[in-house]
Amino acid sequence: MRAGVPVSLLSRRGGRGFTLVELLITVLIIGLVSTVAFPSYQRMLEGGRVKESRAVLASIYEAERLYRLDNGAYGGLPDLLGRGYLMEDPDTSTEWSYAVTFPGAGRYNATATRQGGGSGYAGTTVTINETETYGGTHPLWNK
Repeated sequence: MRAGVPVSLLSRRGGRGFTLVELLITVLIIGLVSTVAFPSYQRMLEGGRVKESRAVLASIYEAERLYRLDNGAYGGLPDLLGRGYLMEDPDTSTEWSYAVTFPGAGRYNATATRQGGGSGYAGTTVTINETETYGGTHPLWNK
């Protein structure tokens, strides 16, 4: 026994470190764990982005509610921004594009469309309407 290390370990390795097989097995295990963990991590990040879009849509909903009380009708994003009902322009986001449409009298839909070609979610939507009903095509819109 030398410096607290059993002689059997020193003689087996020659006292010089890990074998190539041990290193390859370690790399293989790390690769397998990261293969399983990475998609979960990406989904978690995307879930956060969807929550961000829902928060912006909720502020658009509140702005539309107040705008209608004051003006008797719903307004588009330029109206909400120009008259101070929205403090920040939602279209400054690089992750989402926002729009308000009017499908009929006394109705509106606010839509967040996912941007980003490499995300796998590009073009999917999260929506809210005048009854505060959420919907959309994004697979995580209701999470």
